[in-house]
Amino acid sequence: MYVSNTLQIRPELDQYRTHRWRSLRELLMDIRVLETCEFVQAEGRSQARRQLNIVYINRASATVFDVNIRFPSRKTMVNISLEPYAVIAKNLYGLLQQDNVLDCQSCAQLAPHFYAQIQEFKRLLELRVGVYTRQRFEAEFHLEWRE
Repeated sequence: MYVSNTLQIRPELDQYRTHRWRSLRELLMDIRVLETCEFVQAEGRSQARRQLNIVYINRASATVFDVNIRFPSRKTMVNISLEPYAVIAKNLYGLLQQDNVLDCQSCAQLAPHFYAQIQEFKRLLELRVGVYTRQRFEAEFHLEWRE
């Protein structure tokens, strides 16, 4: 263990330095917007791509875990780098990347898969997979703050 600014970190926590976190509240709003995109229409797929980029790529919307900053006490954060979320995002991107070769009929066939992935994302959030409050995060990783 080592101490970084008053926070005692366990070595297994180092992996979280590269993980990305989103506020649960903001993430739910972004997922709702993604869910309302019309996959069958080209404009809807374009909007879905932009929204997915906001969720996963936009650096301003996701923060990398910083051991020097204590978890926000009033926010519930989601580790969007975890396996189930990362796989779903990859699947969504895959469905949206086929945009150039899709005709209307193909879009109609793929739309249920697109929306099923979004529902799975929401289901995992409801199950609290990768969802942390400050108390859960500090308890799970046995963090100690020295005041």
